[in-house]
Amino acid sequence: MTPLNETLNEQTRLAGVRLLVNGAPVTAEWLPLHPGDELIVTLQWEALVGIPRDYTMFVHLLAGDGALLAQHDSAPLWGTRPTTTWQPGEMLLDRHVLTLPTDAPPMAVRLLAGLYDSQTIERQLFANGQDAVLLAVGALDGR
Repeated sequence: MTPLNETLNEQTRLAGVRLLVNGAPVTAEWLPLHPGDELIVTLQWEALVGIPRDYTMFVHLLAGDGALLAQHDSAPLWGTRPTTTWQPGEMLLDRHVLTLPTDAPPMAVRLLAGLYDSQTIERQLFANGQDAVLLAVGALDGR
């Protein structure tokens, strides 16, 4: 797990991330991707306090121009642990699987994660004022 320590709404902390490409671990700094690859992102969250609202987690892979290449949005732990059930101090591992398009051309990519309100779809802000955390950058080589 690569440490992140990103606080969100003073309610949760994104403590770390683990990345796998086609089952093999990769560093969180650089993603060596190819069309059709499976990217597995495991996020480690910590509840700092009781959370009064339900949030949806997102992991988005974006092209250099900001276009969405792949995404996975879901309630935590595949919908089994809404954030309103998290207890203060509890650590949770939330897994997201993204499959890259098979016809994607070579390009630079960015991997982002965050939360949004499940009712309003409003993204929640991290302590730095951003609505997503940059997990990694990389390149899609177009093999």
